[in-house]
Amino acid sequence: MKRRKGKESWEEFERRVGLKRSGEEDRNRAPEKRALGKIPNDILVQRMSTTPSGRLKKYEPLDTRDFVPFSDYEELSIENIKDACEQFYSAPAGSCDILASDRGPSCTKMEQIKGKKVYFIRFLPPAEHDRSQQSRVQGSNSAPISPSKIGEIDGHHPETPSPKLARTVYPKSVSIGDLLRAGKLVRPPQLTTLSLEMFDVEKCEWIKTPLTLSVEIEETKFDSGAFRDAFRAKCTDKSSSLVGEWVIKKYRDEAITTIQEQLQMTVEDHTRKQVQMHAVARNLTARFSAKVPEEFGETFQYGKVFYSHWNECPVTVEEYVPGVFSKYINNDGDIIEPDDIESDEIFQKAQCLVHFTYMYSVKRLMVLDIQGSGYKLYDPEIVTTDLMATNDTSHE
Repeated sequence: MKRRKGKESWEEFERRVGLKRSGEEDRNRAPEKRALGKIPNDILVQRMSTTPSGRLKKYEPLDTRDFVPFSDYEELSIENIKDACEQFYSAPAGSCDILASDRGPSCTKMEQIKGKKVYFIRFLPPAEHDRSQQSRVQGSNSAPISPSKIGEIDGHHPETPSPKLARTVYPKSVSIGDLLRAGKLVRPPQLTTLSLEMFDVEKCEWIKTPLTLSVEIEETKFDSGAFRDAFRAKCTDKSSSLVGEWVIKKYRDEAITTIQEQLQMTVEDHTRKQVQMHAVARNLTARFSAKVPEEFGETFQYGKVFYSHWNECPVTVEEYVPGVFSKYINNDGDIIEPDDIESDEIFQKAQCLVHFTYMYSVKRLMVLDIQGSGYKLYDPEIVTTDLMATNDTSHE
């Protein structure tokens, strides 16, 4: 019986399946794939700095782009791209890392860079390179490597002992922008160490904390109030629990005269009373937040405030509150109207806080001057039914 045209026989089918299983069919098709453009003869590579830099933490290009030969490879894969780049740039085996973009991250799968026309690469410093090479030898994300192949990666045959050679140290890659910036004089930061005191509301006493705050204080003020100038400060010591941005508030000369002559107080006493008022307002606000129902939503909070000395002058040290300043209730109790209806809720919550402090204190005091950024408040004022407590000797 005559076989129909185009239908393969059982022997042809069995031979084709055998070739496919042995991989010979794929090897025979490799030139065909390259001819169709699936495997390029060259890949376009942009070499980047080893580490990110700048405010945006970007990897900077070190030079112009290069065409890296790729004709010796039969598959476009992560390992083959790394190997080709290491050979082209004469870099150690395992030191190449492929980035998804100029802001990272590192790529470990071909799907993460599929379709890219330019490959961003960097070469790891020696420490990272050693870990990367060990990971490649162990084959955590790839097929097992034979002992002979491991010997090729290490640069010696496994049967022969490793020669004791001096370890090569590769200089850290630095971007052109960083090199140019390094040409300008960079002065080391002038750190100021502040001893901190805090006021314990429950014990009604001052506590000298064992903590010290080492900060770089800006020379020019960034804001001013009725009595004090505010200076921004920054603690960069990552081992400190106080790392971050702070605000140092210092009395102006004319304010010092007013405090001494009209209020008959020392600057130290006036500064300490500012910290005490803040501590009372912070405690009452925390109680308010604990008592409101869950459906009330987000509530207010005050940050930490300490007493200290800067240039032999009493100052307050406060947590920096970022964002746009808003005043919800004035220091005389006047309610501020919101600029838009979307802000109406937070203004109403501020009124709830004031009313709570009045009722919680059995109508003896009220926290006013509710202001800050969003729900982060600062610089409160407290009014009381009595001008002074029975044991208060000040005249404020």
